[in-house]
Amino acid sequence: MLIANQGYRLSVLQPVVRPYISGMDWVDRMEAKRKLLGLTQDDLAEKLSVTVGAYQHWLSRRRVPDKLDVFEAIAKALKMSPSFLLYGVYDPENPKTNEVLSLMERMPEYKQEMLVAAAKSLAEPDTGPAKKNAR
Repeated sequence: MLIANQGYRLSVLQPVVRPYISGMDWVDRMEAKRKLLGLTQDDLAEKLSVTVGAYQHWLSRRRVPDKLDVFEAIAKALKMSPSFLLYGVYDPENPKTNEVLSLMERMPEYKQEMLVAAAKSLAEPDTGPAKKNAR
């Protein structure tokens, strides 16, 4: 889901799909993905053409970018959709996401919990094949 009209202020937007991850805001998602990608705060600030001070103001929640194009740049730099960054929801037009959600809605609760556990395991950073001891 691409956010159009980059000049609009964030306050006029309303989420249109249900949250996928609760308890996290955009700052939490930004930091989690930054760390997952192995980027430092300096690296991400440089990619966004902002000062480290401005970035740290976002982290402390003292300031929020007021233009949507900044959020789009953050999402692009972190290889995620703007809708996921802002609202914790995936693009409703993504067929893979829709397929998983559709399957999940038809499952009993215990199977949903199994699926979530499996997805969490699969989403962890890949450490690669175990190294064999060569002797």
